[in-house]
Amino acid sequence: MKTGIHLRRLRLRLAQAVGWQGISLFWRNWFALTLILLGCMLAWLQSYRALEFEPRALQSARQVASLVNLSRAALRHVDAIARVSLMKSLLDEEEVQISVREPGDSYQPYDQNAFGRRISTELTQLLGKGTLVARQVNGREGLWVGFRIGREQFWSNCVSGVSGIGPIRAFDARNHPVRIAGEVHAFDPAPLLPADARKNLKLMGRAARFGLGAAALAVKDSGLNLSGEDPERVGVVMGTGVVPMDLGELAPMLARACHDDQFDATRLPHPESGGLFPLWLLKHLPNMTAAHISLAFNCQGPNNTIVTACVAGTQAVGEGFRMIARGEADVVLAGGADSRIDPLMLLAYTALGTLARSDRPAAESSRPFDRLRDGFVIAEGAAVLVLEEYERAAARGAEVFAEVSGYGGSFDAYSVTKPDPDGRGAARAIQLALTEAGVNADDIGYINAHGTSTRLNDQMETAAVKRVLGDHARRVKMSSIKSMIGHS
Repeated sequence: MKTGIHLRRLRLRLAQAVGWQGISLFWRNWFALTLILLGCMLAWLQSYRALEFEPRALQSARQVASLVNLSRAALRHVDAIARVSLMKSLLDEEEVQISVREPGDSYQPYDQNAFGRRISTELTQLLGKGTLVARQVNGREGLWVGFRIGREQFWSNCVSGVSGIGPIRAFDARNHPVRIAGEVHAFDPAPLLPADARKNLKLMGRAARFGLGAAALAVKDSGLNLSGEDPERVGVVMGTGVVPMDLGELAPMLARACHDDQFDATRLPHPESGGLFPLWLLKHLPNMTAAHISLAFNCQGPNNTIVTACVAGTQAVGEGFRMIARGEADVVLAGGADSRIDPLMLLAYTALGTLARSDRPAAESSRPFDRLRDGFVIAEGAAVLVLEEYERAAARGAEVFAEVSGYGGSFDAYSVTKPDPDGRGAARAIQLALTEAGVNADDIGYINAHGTSTRLNDQMETAAVKRVLGDHARRVKMSSIKSMIGHS
C-alpha cells in the first residue's frame, strides 16, 4: 500500500535532505541531481532540518519539517520507504510529494493505513482549514492538500474558476458511462470538533460528516461562544436528500440471501449473528445530520430536517429565518449536507438521463445556461450558516455577511420528473420573497440560480425570472455556482 501527502503551490526556498534511511531523491537531469546531492551533503554536515519550504499556507518551514521528519519507529511500524520527489523545477507551482508504501501490498485508501491516518491528522492540524484530497500525480496516487474548506477558500475557488469536479474515486467507476463527480476527498471533521463529539463519527454517514464539519467551521467563523448561550434558544435546521447505503458493507449479507439470481429474505442472517453493526441504521436516517450537530454543540432548541432534494438547503435557511422571526430561537445553525456519489445512485440518475455524459474535460462538464449543456454533474458537500437577529449580531461585533429579508416557497404541482416549463411555481416563490422583503423587481441586480445544467431546469428558471422581473430581467446578472461544484 502507498500513501502520499501532496503539498501544492509551495515556493521552494531550500531543498535539503538528511541522510535518512530509505529516502531517495529524484530529479529530471544529472546536473540538477548533482546539485541536490551537494545540498544533501551540506545538510548532513551542518545538521540542517530535513526540508524547508516557504509556503503561503503554513506559518513556518519548521512545521513542514516536523511533519516530514517522522520517527524511525513509525517508519518501522509500516516497513515503509519514504520518497521525496521534487518536480517542475524551482517555480511557484513547485510540488513536493512524500509517499509511503509497503512493497508487495495492494493499494488501499490512505485512511485505512495507520501511518496514513497519522500523517493526515498532523497535516490537517497544521493547516487548520486544509483538506486532504486523493489525486493522481505523474501516475502515482497521492493526497492533495487542497484549500477548499472554509468560506474564504470556497469563495476564492469559485471566483477563480477552480472546479471541484473530477474523476470519481469513491469507487471504481471505469465501466460506468459517467465517471466524474463533484467529490469531497478524504475529509476528516475530527480536528474541527469538540473532543467529546468525535466518538460519534463512527455512527455517521458521509453527509452527516460533511454537515457536522461545516457547522463547526460556521460556529468558529461566527465568533459565537455557544457554551455561553442558552442551549434551549439555539436551534438547528438542515436540509438533505437520499442517504445512500454502503453497498460494500451490505454485500456479504446480501450475497448470502441470493440464490439462483433471486433474493430470498429467509436466507438473511439472524440479527443477533452480527450481520449488521447494531447502530448501522443511524448512518442512514436523514435527520441524523441535524441530530449530530445538536449533540456536538449542545443545541437544545428547535430541531428540524428538510428533505426536499436539491432545494432542501435553501429551504432550511428559510425555515431558520422563520424560527428567529417567530421568536422560537436566538441562534439557528441552518444549511444543507448531501452525498449521492454511490454506484447505485449513479446508475439511477443515468437511467433517468439527467447526468452530463459528454467527452469534454471534467471541469467543463457542468455548464448551467450554456447551449452545450447536456445534464448535471452529481456532487456532494455541505454548507451551514449561523443565523441571528441583526441587532443581536451587531451588538456582539459579529462580521455580518448578509441579511435574510424575505423567503418564499411553492410547488408547481406539474410533474414528478420535470418542472413546469413556464416557471409558474418558481415565479410564485420569487414573488413571495420579494414581497416579504419589500423589494421591487427593479432593485434586483444579481441572481444566484439553481442552474442544474439541464435544459428543462435552465429554461424553466429563465422563464420564472422573466415572469417576475419583466423587462428588467434582461439587465440582471444571473449565474450558478454548480459550474464549479456540481449538483447536490
